[in-house]
This record gives sequence, structure tokens and C-alpha cells, in this order.
Amino acid sequence: MTVSSRPRLIARIAAPALVVFIVALAGIVTSGCEDKHIGRKCDLAISGAGGTMEGAVSATINSQAVECPTRLCLRPAEANGPVPTESLCSSECGSDDDCADGQTGVNGTGLCQTGFKCAIPTTVGPFCCKRMCVCKDFLVAGTPFTVPPVCMAGSGGTCVNVH
Repeated sequence: MTVSSRPRLIARIAAPALVVFIVALAGIVTSGCEDKHIGRKCDLAISGAGGTMEGAVSATINSQAVECPTRLCLRPAEANGPVPTESLCSSECGSDDDCADGQTGVNGTGLCQTGFKCAIPTTVGPFCCKRMCVCKDFLVAGTPFTVPPVCMAGSGGTCVNVH
């Protein structure tokens, strides 16, 4: 009777391949997305303003905020009137899904209460027409986001970010 060595050969090849597969799968499962800390309180670095600017009529952006992994600290204009939300870490985005994991809190904490939306907070300056995660507390409830006309290609506007 002859014993084939094929089962042993298959076992020698299959065991290391299985280990490599399990390690690769574990890396995919645990890697996830980078936490950009959207919604963390941050400093606008404006003399005397701290993190709050009640009644702001234009967005304010600090692009060197060390407390934000993206370095973007945003205080949007207040479309709803005075908002008890402070300036918060933000990130550039392509859709609302990019903002879904933003940190929120309850009234009185200074954190965003209603979640985040991918919108254009400013149409002037170096961040004109850039989509960023904006706290919905600052937006008019029920109003759909529309791209400002100056941010549309061929608008003849002066924004350097319109292609």
C-alpha cells in the first residue's frame, strides 16, 4: 500500500495561506476610516473672539487649528439667528456621508446639536466654494442645500476653487 504525500503538501501550503488571509482580513476590519474629529470645539484664533461669535453674518475659518486633525476650524454664518454652537473642527467633504460621524452634544455644551451637512460655508477667500462639514444648527431647517451661483462653473466669479 502506498501513501500519497499530496495531503501533507496541501496542508503545508494551505496553513500559511490561511494565516495570511486572516491577518489581511483583520487589517481591513480594524483599519476603518480616519477620525477627523468633526464637531470638536476649536479656536478661531481671532483676537477677543475665542470660540464664539454670536450673530456672525459670515463664515470664519481658521486653517491652522492644531486641535483639529484636518487643521480646519469653522464658524459658519448664522442663517437661523444666534446659535448656541461654538466654532468646531470641520473637514472638506464630497457628500453628507463624509460628515456623518461628526461629534454632537446637547444644548449648553457648545457642540453641534443637529448633526452635520456637506455644504459651502463661504463664497469668498481661499476656501470659497469649498464643500465642508457644516453644523446644521447654523442652517435654515428644511432648506435643501444648493450650490451658490458664484460657485458654478462658467459663472464668471472670482473664486479660485471654481473650475
